[in-house]
Amino acid sequence: MIEVVVVLDYNPQKVPQEMFTQLCEKAYNPLLNMCNDLMLPTVHAISGRVLERLHTQRQEEIIQSLKNMVSKEQSIIATKGFSSAAFTQLSKTEILHQLGFAHEVNKETFGKSTNIFMPQEGWIDVYMPGILKKAGFKCALLSGNCIVDFYKKAPESTSTIHKMRGLKNSHIHVISSYTNGLVSSEEKINDLFTGKITAKDFTNELFHLFDKADKPVLMLHVSAETPFFQEGPRSAIQRLRFFIEGLQGAGNFHFSLPFPLIERAENEAELGPALIQDKRLHQLAAQARDLIIEKEKKDPEALAIRKAWKSLLFAHDYCFTEEYLEQLDSSSNQMQYQNVADLYIQACERAQLAMKNALDA
Repeated sequence: MIEVVVVLDYNPQKVPQEMFTQLCEKAYNPLLNMCNDLMLPTVHAISGRVLERLHTQRQEEIIQSLKNMVSKEQSIIATKGFSSAAFTQLSKTEILHQLGFAHEVNKETFGKSTNIFMPQEGWIDVYMPGILKKAGFKCALLSGNCIVDFYKKAPESTSTIHKMRGLKNSHIHVISSYTNGLVSSEEKINDLFTGKITAKDFTNELFHLFDKADKPVLMLHVSAETPFFQEGPRSAIQRLRFFIEGLQGAGNFHFSLPFPLIERAENEAELGPALIQDKRLHQLAAQARDLIIEKEKKDPEALAIRKAWKSLLFAHDYCFTEEYLEQLDSSSNQMQYQNVADLYIQACERAQLAMKNALDA
């Protein structure tokens, strides 16, 4: 059985502000009606800012449709934060505010918060698992292209539930969108919207790819704005509907929300930090250095300052060149990759400790 998770991703900033009402009429409302008609379990990836925008621009039909599906447990919200930010570039304070305000908006709208996170940039770094766990999140939905690109893994790995490792032995479950080679599921769905591929051909492709896989999870990433850009939005959504109905009738596909799949998951593969893309160490080290220098001016001989400098110097133990990291393949050099990942996490923790020591000075 192939488990299917459908994620409807809302990015209204792709459309000019003055066309927002048309976007709702031609894309959002018809897509929600389709999900409701098919009783399709759906994850709605939407930021707190977009929910507020729907309220302020009086799109009550959309709000009510979302509330009805959430209350019936047919749908669940995956927040992208309060705004659609690149979380790997944010400080801890900014991250906590992003998640905190998103929680508030979700509670106001649906009577409860969400515990699924879907970053706009498609990725989370070494900092996020611990923060997400403390903020009450149970899983993150990621881009399958990032799994393939960052870890040099085969596309089949995107049909597996992983655990992402972060600082201080923190973990969070992650599910990534399906990708076939260099083509993501979002691109495939867009081709379906535009008629470049047929519902039947796409269904057959998925069946042959996953039929013999061991407990595969197929996350389909659907851009909610794509129909708006088509000459015939209604026809585009109808093509998606034919595709979903085909999967529902095939017998080999079962639609689900993420949590039942996570609860049944066993022996999840572990993902450490994405070493090439993750710049968190540089940010933490710079913050620690600035804080130590500021505190040092008041009492340069303070024991806490000496401890802070030592912790920061320990963080420098992670000193691999970018060329070396680019050559490192997590599948063929597993022990080397694991060692470098461990050192990266330790270095980030040392930089955090340096900030704590400096604050104690």
